Amino acid sequence: MSRSPFCPSCGALVAAPDVRAQSIGLACPHKKSLRFGGLHLFPKGMAGTMTSKLLQTLGVLATERGKSLMNRILTLILALNCASQVAAQEGGVRELSIESQGGTANLHQKSGVLTGHVVVRLKDAMYTADTAVVSTDKDDYATIQLQSSSPERRVKAQWTAKDGSNYASESRMAIYDESTGILRMQGECLVTVQSKRRRSEIRGESIVYDRRTEEVEINTNPGGEPRGRARIVVFDKGGKQGKDE
Repeated sequence: MSRSPFCPSCGALVAAPDVRAQSIGLACPHKKSLRFGGLHLFPKGMAGTMTSKLLQTLGVLATERGKSLMNRILTLILALNCASQVAAQEGGVRELSIESQGGTANLHQKSGVLTGHVVVRLKDAMYTADTAVVSTDKDDYATIQLQSSSPERRVKAQWTAKDGSNYASESRMAIYDESTGILRMQGECLVTVQSKRRRSEIRGESIVYDRRTEEVEINTNPGGEPRGRARIVVFDKGGKQGKDE
């Protein structure tokens, strides 16, 4: 990001003046994406985290470019994200980073709708999709809903299990609930598991993965009944082994 908080071409507020704060970068005709770098969108106790230094910085922004309603709104968004950065430094907020080409946020409902090459990073996991809805509950747990716009552009996720295995998934739709640790995938799902000794592939129309217990459910209806066929393929030193269920 540039050190200047304003786009040199159109004057829109596009980045925080303090690069270390990694505050919100806002979309304008000359910026390709907007970024919430290393910040939590809706921290608890946000009002109490505003320091005199932040207020002074935001006061300068409002004086220099705060004449239009749009810039006042953008300055407010910047204030909220600066506050979340302070809370993160105090250890009260988990890391949540979001990148997209556009989006809207509802501060009352604590939710945001992101569109265009969305990348969401939460703890050790990364999610990519065409569109995403990110929200937080009263206990500050995030729920991430992801969807692709075409079969060619898949919803993807990457994370690391407790045993060090690397997981990667692809599907048409996915929902991750941080409060339960459940990742639900729908539509031509593929989960790849890479460990030190073997690589496994799990395919099905629907896959549910529990990050807390590391259990996987394949092709089950809400009632628990099996649906369709699933395929598990394991690649190890002894060769390829496959199983249909």
